[in-house]
This record gives sequence, C-alpha cells and structure tokens, in this order.
Amino acid sequence: MANKRLRSPFRTTSMVVLALALVAGVWTAYWLSIAERVEIGINDWIADQQGKGVQVSYKSLEISGFPFWLNVRMEGASILVERGQSLEWRPPVLVARVRPWRPAKIDVDLRGLHLLIGESRVNLMSRGLGAVVHVQRSGAWRGTLKGEDVSAEFSRAGTLSAKRVAIDVHWGSKWLEAGQSPLRLDLAGDNIQLPAAWSLPLGNDVTVMRLTASVAGQLKSLRESDVLVRWRDDGGTLELNRFSLEYGPLHLAGDGTFALDNDLQPMGAFAVRAEGFMETLDALRLRNIIGNRQAAAAKLVLMALADQPSGGLPYLKVPLTLQGQEVTLKSLVIMKVPRIDWSHVLRQQVP
Repeated sequence: MANKRLRSPFRTTSMVVLALALVAGVWTAYWLSIAERVEIGINDWIADQQGKGVQVSYKSLEISGFPFWLNVRMEGASILVERGQSLEWRPPVLVARVRPWRPAKIDVDLRGLHLLIGESRVNLMSRGLGAVVHVQRSGAWRGTLKGEDVSAEFSRAGTLSAKRVAIDVHWGSKWLEAGQSPLRLDLAGDNIQLPAAWSLPLGNDVTVMRLTASVAGQLKSLRESDVLVRWRDDGGTLELNRFSLEYGPLHLAGDGTFALDNDLQPMGAFAVRAEGFMETLDALRLRNIIGNRQAAAAKLVLMALADQPSGGLPYLKVPLTLQGQEVTLKSLVIMKVPRIDWSHVLRQQVP
C-alpha cells in the first residue's frame, strides 16, 4: 500500500499568502489607474470648459481613500462663467466620494460657505449640504441635493433661509423615447424664512413648499442660443404636476400646464385649491393692506363661491390663466407677472 504524500502546512500557507499578495497587487494597480484617470478627467474637463466661456481653477487636488474609496478633495476652487455677464462661484473645500467598483454613483459634500459673485453677491451657508449624483447611459443623470439649516445672504435683499431643503433633478439623455420628459424636478422646502426686504403681505414665513414639474418636448443643450425658440416651436410645455404651499393661514395646492408665447414669456392655465382664505383676509385687514369694507365684501363673495364639506374647512377651487404677463380669474386680473429677461437667466443672448 503506497504511502500518501502529506502536503506541508507551510507550503499551503505560502500559496495563500502569494495569492493574496497577487490580488492586492492587481487591486493596487487598478486603484492607482482609476485615480490617475479621475485626475486626468477633471483636468481635461477644465480645459474643455475654456472654449465655452467657463474658467475653472483650483489650488490643490488630492485623491485618497485606498483601497475601498476614491476620495477627491479640491481646495481653492473657482468657477467663472462669462456669457454676457460674469458670474463666479467660489465653493468651500469640495469632497467627492466614489466606490471604485461603482463609479456611476458620486457622493459630494458641499458643507461650508459658498460665494456667488455677479451683479450682486450671495453668501450661501449650510450646516449640512450634500448631493448624490447617479450617472446613467447616453448622458442622462440624476442628482439629489439635500440641506439642513441652509441660509443665503443676498447683498441687496437680505437673508433667505430654510430648515430643510431637498431638490431632485433628473436630466434625460439625448436618446429619448417618444413621450419621455427630458427634465424632471422635485423641490421641497420646510420652515422657509424669506428676506425682510420683500415686504410680503402675509409675512416672511413659509411653513411648507412642494413642487413637482416635468418638461414635455425635446429640450436641447442650454448652451445653444435658440434653445427656447426651438423648444417652443416644437410644442414644448412645462407640466406642473403638483404644487402646494402653506404660507401663513393660506394653504394652496394646484397643478397646471405652461408654455412660452411669441415673446418667450410664460403663459398657461392651472387650477388652484385654496383653504384658509377667510383667515387670510383677516390677516390682510390687520396689516392695513385692505380695508374693513373690502374684507367684508370679499368674504361674502368668496363664501358664496366656496365649497363647504360637512365636517371640513371651506375651500375654493378656481381656474387661473396666465397670459400677457397677467394672472386672471375668468376676466378679473388678480396679479401682474414681471417680464423675464432670458439673456440674464441663461447668461447669453436669446433671440
């Protein structure tokens, strides 16, 4: 009977150690190559922006996090946009985190002081501010921005702040199927303090604001000067799927559809449900915005138009129209809308 040959424990351990060393070496080389590609990609993107009227610079760029993260830390960054008018963004230290095996998901830390310098100056500060970006195929992406204790100090208007802010943006690819929206937006804000300089009729506190909107029609690159004209001529519309606002005693909820007229000004129709309108009239009267007789007459008219469900609060549900920079209820003009200068919004010339 042949003797079995026993494998040496030392030999087995050596093979395991060798295999682990090989894996570690391959992973190290892979991590270093990814880190190098990230740095090259950032600098190539910065160079590409020069020809588009955007100057990007930074003082230092560091990539760390081996072996399980790619941490990109950029200090002293500045982004200067020169399209018609100059706008510069000076962020705090920017930190982005990516898993090497999941490069399509990027976590960005935006806490700190942001400076926006243009026609006026804005100081943006947040105790907690971060974004998660999901890069998808064919140029599509989805980004979610969340902040707590966010405040923006405007040099001309004062301070705008919010306890919580959440913005979700989904930009579709250029290969969209029929019926898909190239842009979807969800916006939510809680305990919003508006600038005192605005002198709004119901005060400067907004308890809750929610907005969900989507774009219908092909929306090309915003860098193209005729993007709005082409979008309008192709039948483009903005669908306001949901809007809700709790502002003082007034609670609003509604939806609607908007487009651009021949002068590239917004027009549309929407329906609004309003609760707390009686208390709103009382607040306007106490602030001497309307007189006692006006408030009493308005209450009589609104109560006649309101629905009064049993056990519930009375509410108004009215159709509103926006046309010619006027918001009308049937034939009654209730609000003027300022003209939008798209060359300032898009920072470029608009036909």
